[in-house]
Amino acid sequence: MHRVLANCVAVAIALAGSPVAAAIVCPEGAETRTERDPELGLPAWSCFVHGVRNGRYLVPSSDGNSVLLSVSYANGLRSGTYTLRHRNGRLAVTGRYAYGMRDGLWTFSNQAGKELGSFTLSLGSGDMTDWWDDGRKKAKGRLEAGVRQGPWLFWRDDGTLREEGSYRKGQRHNLWRFYNRKGEPSGTAVFDHGSGLMIVWHDNGHRAAYGQMQAGHKSGLWTYWHD
Repeated sequence: MHRVLANCVAVAIALAGSPVAAAIVCPEGAETRTERDPELGLPAWSCFVHGVRNGRYLVPSSDGNSVLLSVSYANGLRSGTYTLRHRNGRLAVTGRYAYGMRDGLWTFSNQAGKELGSFTLSLGSGDMTDWWDDGRKKAKGRLEAGVRQGPWLFWRDDGTLREEGSYRKGQRHNLWRFYNRKGEPSGTAVFDHGSGLMIVWHDNGHRAAYGQMQAGHKSGLWTYWHD
């Protein structure tokens, strides 16, 4: 933790005279802080009023001459226009937040600048899609108040279906099916709000693994079999 803070401070000093630093205009009485952004893993500039994030939040490029992520906060919640750029500077994601929830039209583009697709949410609720950089679907399902709900599908970067199942309040729930790259069943799991029993098979149909899942992660004793 001390090393992370030291790195953030070093970057803040290095970027102090950059165009990005000039773009940080905090509300009256606010303080400017530098912290590590969890989304990009880079130092971010943000404004705090009485310990609560308010105002601009920016993640600059390493040279400080451009902004990779830009959004505003109101009373600790994201609000207004959100912009995310690829490391090459091209636009990756644009959208808006309201009361901390994604709201309205969200548009996604790849590193070459080609638009991948878009979807519309109403205060974090609605059908959404995620894409691989070549335009193939990565995930598709529904959000309710910002968390996954109902049936979801997930694909690999080669376009093959990886898994399908349902969520309840953001946790995997009921039957989930998993597939290998040939499209054949490779496993099943039955979840109860993120926890349950999972069975995995080898491509030849023989059992490969068996164990419990807790909150989406392997838990307790697992048994494995050779192909």
